[in-house]
Amino acid sequence: LSLFLKLRADELCDHGEAVFMMVGGGSLGHDEMSLDNPYGGQEIAFLKGSKGSIFNEAFENAYHDPKCSGFANEIKTAHLASFIPYFLRCEADVIESFDCVKDVLELSELKWENCAINSGSSEKLADFIWSIHGHALEKSINTVLMTPDISNGTSKQSRLDMEMIETKIITALKSHINNITKRDFPDGNIAASYMYMVVRRKPRKLL
Repeated sequence: LSLFLKLRADELCDHGEAVFMMVGGGSLGHDEMSLDNPYGGQEIAFLKGSKGSIFNEAFENAYHDPKCSGFANEIKTAHLASFIPYFLRCEADVIESFDCVKDVLELSELKWENCAINSGSSEKLADFIWSIHGHALEKSINTVLMTPDISNGTSKQSRLDMEMIETKIITALKSHINNITKRDFPDGNIAASYMYMVVRRKPRKLL
């Protein structure tokens, strides 16, 4: 973030202003630390349904789904290996980064708030969630299923089998995410926590 701000400072004219928005939110201190968000503040609202993490529940529901019984063990393995690389900013983190560029930038405002998002329907909300997180989940699932320990070697046949299972897991996961959004967000409305900062470029010193 410090490097990002430094590069933006190079681009701004003297006294020029910029607004930067990022996913996250939290207090000035780290008194709100939790396992959901170890950097303080709230976890993104649309990641949670009435029973906690949408992804955890989708994996668990797929694991117990009779239609997925033939590859339930692979679902469990994929669940344990899945990872979404989130870093949710909080005010303390942003201020710490800003201290490295305060000789060229002035912080005019720093604020976070929950913003309403209307996807239009539960199905569109499920698509929205997958469009943001699907690639990370697919990459995690592919990586763990294509290791020799899981695929029983690297033969062409075993890889084809695991590719089919991978496709089935992803299909089942998306289906259960859709079921969860239909249950918990039938109108497709959610709220997400965002932060924004307003900065002003300090005048450059004449040489």
